[in-house]
Amino acid sequence: MINHKLPLALVTGATGLVGSHLIAALIQHGYPVRAMKRKTSNLSQFNYIMSYYKLDSETLSSQLEWVDADLLHLNSLLNAMHGVGHLYHCAAEVNLTSLSEAQLMKTNIEGTALMIRAAQASHVQKACFISSIAALGHTAIGEVIDEETPADSSYRRSAYGRSKLAVEELIFKADVSGLPSVIVNPGVVLGATNRNESSSKILFLAKRGTPFSTAGASGYVDVRNLCQAMIALMLSPLHGQRYIVVGANPTQHQLLALLNKGFGHRAPICLPNAIIKGAGALAGLINRTFGTNIPFDKQMAQTSINRTTYSSQKLVKAIAIQFTPLEETVSDICTAMSSRVKD
Repeated sequence: MINHKLPLALVTGATGLVGSHLIAALIQHGYPVRAMKRKTSNLSQFNYIMSYYKLDSETLSSQLEWVDADLLHLNSLLNAMHGVGHLYHCAAEVNLTSLSEAQLMKTNIEGTALMIRAAQASHVQKACFISSIAALGHTAIGEVIDEETPADSSYRRSAYGRSKLAVEELIFKADVSGLPSVIVNPGVVLGATNRNESSSKILFLAKRGTPFSTAGASGYVDVRNLCQAMIALMLSPLHGQRYIVVGANPTQHQLLALLNKGFGHRAPICLPNAIIKGAGALAGLINRTFGTNIPFDKQMAQTSINRTTYSSQKLVKAIAIQFTPLEETVSDICTAMSSRVKD
């Protein structure tokens, strides 16, 4: 049921993993929601996630409206922004598998710049932008990364990470110039889905029973916790800040062991770092020699064995969030995807 005291919330990237889960959370909180998508967007993941939350068509029709818009066309963004109080900008290109680096940078940076212009022109009350841990600084092995960790100029940041870092600069400037904004830097997002892409690929690997893993470690977050954090930050007076949203820092082996078990498979074998590096070097050589496109190279190999740890203490102090234990997150995902997803 709509809470008429809450502002109209616009969610970009509404058919993506985070956007779909966020829309469900906003509706459950009573927000009227406007969902932005491309004209060509596939709604299968969105419909799957609404079913996951048991949101029926009657509830959705009373609280949700769709709008077609293009991130790179200001007029369509102005139309989408009409009457909006809270903006949640989830839309972004994540990887280079289907587009060039230049296209990724253009969509993420220029698209956000136009979104900011539209929000300012439409007098939006507050905005929440999704960045990534890929935009954060880096430390020596064993040290914890937080929002203040300085950038290491020697670190080879991915195109996605560079785009998100540039976007954050735009957002901080927008906040100073009159658009109150918060930034969330989630780890790898884990949530029930029927789409095998981006951060969800690891779920589908485990669903088939992946035999191997690595000893690398990174930050992960339950998508429900991420949505909770975004909504809470938007309802708070906080702005002009970035917040890491990471609930756990397991090794890939620990995570895949939990996922494999949840899907009814035995634990994977953890490959030595030397084998991972060798495979990355070989794949890169084959790609350069034969013009192939094996989705693995030396940089990806190094990334898969890096061990990074992230702290969400700033967020915990700001909104007193309690993260869902990783074991519970994995159990919920495996139960949902075992009963609903058909490969």
